[in-house]
Amino acid sequence: MERLESLLSYLYGLKNKDISWADIAINFGFSDQPHLIRYMKQSIGNTPGEYVKIRNLTIDAYGNFE
Repeated sequence: MERLESLLSYLYGLKNKDISWADIAINFGFSDQPHLIRYMKQSIGNTPGEYVKIRNLTIDAYGNFE
């Protein structure tokens, strides 16, 4: 949960032109970019690209998404 929160916060602060999915995957401990994509899709229901378009998801203390 902490990794997801850190990842979402990091992505929220980036400009689209500054995003390197491969670098983000490695920096957050994923084996590769597809692993990052699967993780986010399973965790929040959006791919990283979809999240970057909306950038409005928050996580509460109980793990619910709003």
